[in-house]
Amino acid sequence: MKTLQCAKDYINWYRLKNGQKPLYPDAIQNTAGSDGGFLVSASPTDTAALTQAVADVSIFYKLCRKIPITEGENTMNLPAFAETSRANGSRYGGVRVYWTSEGVTVTATQPKLRNIFLKLEKLLAITPSISNELLADASTLSAWLLRAFAGDSAFKFDEAFVNGSGNGQMLGILNCPALIVAPSNAASLGAEDLYNMWGRRARGKSDYIWICNPELEKIIAEIIANEGGSIADALTIFGRPVIPCETCSEAGTLGDLVLCSPSDYIVAELGEITMESSGHTQGFLSDSSVVKIRWRINGTPYSHLPTVPYNGTVLTSPYVTLNTRGVSTTAEA
Repeated sequence: MKTLQCAKDYINWYRLKNGQKPLYPDAIQNTAGSDGGFLVSASPTDTAALTQAVADVSIFYKLCRKIPITEGENTMNLPAFAETSRANGSRYGGVRVYWTSEGVTVTATQPKLRNIFLKLEKLLAITPSISNELLADASTLSAWLLRAFAGDSAFKFDEAFVNGSGNGQMLGILNCPALIVAPSNAASLGAEDLYNMWGRRARGKSDYIWICNPELEKIIAEIIANEGGSIADALTIFGRPVIPCETCSEAGTLGDLVLCSPSDYIVAELGEITMESSGHTQGFLSDSSVVKIRWRINGTPYSHLPTVPYNGTVLTSPYVTLNTRGVSTTAEA
């Protein structure tokens, strides 16, 4: 098979060398669009532009708390507070702050800490073979490559932010132990569901967003109108933005509507997204290259469990979703 492919590559190279159309269009050629051409490409080194493009397209990347990893390192250990209650003596794992008078002795405390360990994972994307003439056609990164790589890298990040398993990829908010699942007794989404979810959010955070399956947009707008709101209010719930997200669960099921605080989510990453081109053996014969991007990254929620509020018993969390419609049981641990 390799011999046959090399022969095809050689024939392509020879015909290209003599100004002829290749017989085996395994590489994208700078010819007619039907042959895979009309890509205006460049030397793929503008990694800063690619990273910025991902940030522009992604819903969540720009909102998360990012921690840079030192070059040469592959892991991150982040000390975190082991907080599960907001009661005195439990906040921030046991930090105590006192009002006191002069000469009054206070009790020393030793906060409980835990460790967030993240090993950098790898997000890769590789193009089909692209002719070297095509790569040399422009002096800046191809708009096509930028759009394709940035768009799909942003999608994979957002998908992992919501649904990631934590095994070889980021841990998603729908799979984290801090997630609270609010009950939904009705057969369809209603105002009571929104009240229930809003009441379960952890206090002290100002960046909450609602993300939803796009099919819920019309339903949410109708709920807000029925509650006395206007069409201008349809993009917010309790003053917080509603963002359609195609990686949310199917409409009507657990995870189709989520209230979350993105700043609670930790992202560890190693520098910019890297981009490289390579003319491998076959590519050398056919005068073509492949382009590869590599993103060394991982992420996890900072909060590890739901929290008991200071004056209350109902658990709260930075991550709240709604159960499958008509199912009233909760899963809060």
